[in-house]
Amino acid sequence: LPGLIEKYTSKTDENGKTIPYDSNPNYLDSRPHKLRKRGGEIFSEGLLRLGPLYIKIGQILSCRENLFPKEWVTSMERLQDRVPAKSGKEAWDLVYSACPGGKVGFHRVFSDFDDVPLAAASLGQVHKARLRETGDAVAIKIQRASLKEIYDKDLDLMNRIASFVD
Repeated sequence: LPGLIEKYTSKTDENGKTIPYDSNPNYLDSRPHKLRKRGGEIFSEGLLRLGPLYIKIGQILSCRENLFPKEWVTSMERLQDRVPAKSGKEAWDLVYSACPGGKVGFHRVFSDFDDVPLAAASLGQVHKARLRETGDAVAIKIQRASLKEIYDKDLDLMNRIASFVD
């Protein structure tokens, strides 16, 4: 898709040389910029909806500025640490399921837990907590629930698609 957008929105000079799409001072107000920006938003939103494996792919792609227009890279950069997080009861459920001993085990180790995450990404999220024994403030990284099952299904689907295409 980025190649198609580039093909139909790029300009050439009088010698037939392609002019970089963002070299015009009015570029941010232009239709090509708006198309690229919306395309990047649609792509990154689609990756978010598809789940953790696709978010991880988007994170990798966001580092490849040589493959995508700036607008796409900017849209995918939010997949690095600004994906929707689990807060409130969902965060408590996640932390209890991740902790050995469940709810009792968690409260034996921690005296306080902030259920609003500091950051969230494809595989998990980070919360502030306080150790019961020392009172030290710590950060807890919680892996998202059912991650292995989700990855197994997604990888199986990708394998089937690759086999079919091959």
